[in-house]
Amino acid sequence: AVGSYAIALVTTTAVLLSLVILKLPKRWIETRLTKDRDTVIVRVAPGLPSSPVVAAVCAIEGIRIAALHVESSDAGNTINLRAASAPGTGDLSALVAAIADREDVLSVELD
Repeated sequence: AVGSYAIALVTTTAVLLSLVILKLPKRWIETRLTKDRDTVIVRVAPGLPSSPVVAAVCAIEGIRIAALHVESSDAGNTINLRAASAPGTGDLSALVAAIADREDVLSVELD
């Protein structure tokens, strides 16, 4: 009966020690292997179509679009994107920055 307590103590110690050791590379794993996700809101100038802007966003290498929704109003179209940057491709805001330079885009926001 005493042997089972010793085995339980050794096993518990091994599990706790492995959890402490695995916590050390957490930040490295998060920065290298996880995706940066955000909602990107693109406002298109009034009277201009949103399809060229959507095509330009979809053509950006390193961006994955999970959801896309276009809202139309008198102030222009608004494109809402649920997007993620692929691991190792950089920040999502840097990837969509080129869209803001287009003449048919009023603004690009990350929410």
